[in-house]
Amino acid sequence: MAKTYLMLLWHMHQPFYKDLAEDTYAMPWVRLHALKDYYGMVAMLREFPNVHVTFNLVPSLVAQLEDYARETAREMPFEVAFKPVDQLGEEGRKDLLGFAFAMHRENLLNRLPRLRELHQKSLAVGGQAAPWRAFSSQEILDLQVLSQLAWFDEIYLAGDSAVRGLAARGRGFSEEDKVILRKKEVEIFNVTLEEYRSA
Repeated sequence: MAKTYLMLLWHMHQPFYKDLAEDTYAMPWVRLHALKDYYGMVAMLREFPNVHVTFNLVPSLVAQLEDYARETAREMPFEVAFKPVDQLGEEGRKDLLGFAFAMHRENLLNRLPRLRELHQKSLAVGGQAAPWRAFSSQEILDLQVLSQLAWFDEIYLAGDSAVRGLAARGRGFSEEDKVILRKKEVEIFNVTLEEYRSA
């Protein structure tokens, strides 16, 4: 029987979402997919040293990851998610409810019971003139944290005690928890770039 040679090629691409005139990101997809996919895809290869994979990361993706890793990226959902609740105002709360549940329901949203609960509440009050007013400050704070936590890669989540602890607690978050989570997001951007360099 003839040998079959299999080449595994991951073409990692994202458009350049940064509006250079405004110096802001129009879409959060590089950041969110870095949290959810990019780290785990390369990190899991450590478990399978005999499997060889080719990753092709396009320059626009790398440049944006580096921007987030340096903490120089400006992106509205990222800023709203980590802004102190008492500084959000009506517009910030409205923006948060606009993007917090924009994720795959089964794979991401439903794995965190409190996030699912807040989503159900948003559906119930969605017909109101200003639905964000139906949420308490603690609910908004929980939503800020959970809307980010839901995107974290499973391998990273299992290996990082701080992130794992936040996920296990699931509710009643503080502003200090949010600071920790933001640091962990920046950390995963840096670690992701390092993982690909070393691989």
